[in-house]
Amino acid sequence: MTQETVWALLADLHSGSTTGLTHEPVNEVQEQLLNRYKQALTWFGCEPDVVLIDGDGWDGKDPKGKDVTEDCMVTQAEDCAELVAMLKPKKEVIMVTGTAYHVDHKGQSFEKFFETKLKLIMLERYGRHIRVSIRRKLKTIINGWFVLEARHNIGGSAIPHGRATAPLRSQAWNVLNAALSAKVDGTAVRWPDLIVFGHRHYYMAAENAWGDVIVLPSWQALGGKYGDEICDGHVDLGMVKLTVGATKESGWTRQKKLFQAGVVPRMESR
Repeated sequence: MTQETVWALLADLHSGSTTGLTHEPVNEVQEQLLNRYKQALTWFGCEPDVVLIDGDGWDGKDPKGKDVTEDCMVTQAEDCAELVAMLKPKKEVIMVTGTAYHVDHKGQSFEKFFETKLKLIMLERYGRHIRVSIRRKLKTIINGWFVLEARHNIGGSAIPHGRATAPLRSQAWNVLNAALSAKVDGTAVRWPDLIVFGHRHYYMAAENAWGDVIVLPSWQALGGKYGDEICDGHVDLGMVKLTVGATKESGWTRQKKLFQAGVVPRMESR
């Protein structure tokens, strides 16, 4: 008998970055990040059936800024696996590919190192044979009725009240394309109940009659070279808990746990 399914949704861990999440911190920012990550795991309250990492699990070589504490991308990918294993997924981990600048190097991908390390950890520590899959874009049906779609990249906005524009535009295209496909194929119209993005590092959610669309918070704190020298705006740390009922009648819920991205005070006095 089908039961409710729980997913953990997170993105942009940027393991290896000076201000990214790591299971073995080497500076104060990373220590505070790991503390908040552990708080988020406590808040989550259970072992998820599925964990979705929506891109940029590690930071890469960062050739422009060299703002990394770990230069080896194999180690970065394995570090990300250690962090995901802390969630103790029961069945599956899905990684959506992220920004090539961060997750690839000279045409080489590093997701396989993440997959191998995670499977090994889950088997050795918890006796679990879990599935690990890599997707450029995820389109899936949960419990036979709930449609979920996820990809990493989405446009942003320098205007605070404009941050929903790009995600809602993507939602509208999903609805239009689903309607066109249904007309051509002679089938029922079906579009996503929830669309998930990452990449922007801030949390944003919008809902309407067609469903919900969210941008996931990140796990990269303030204080990096790129953010300090170039960026304006606000970013968040955190994760989302998605619970899908056994039937459409039982419904679904999403909950969030957010933290401020400034984890170490940086204001100076003169």
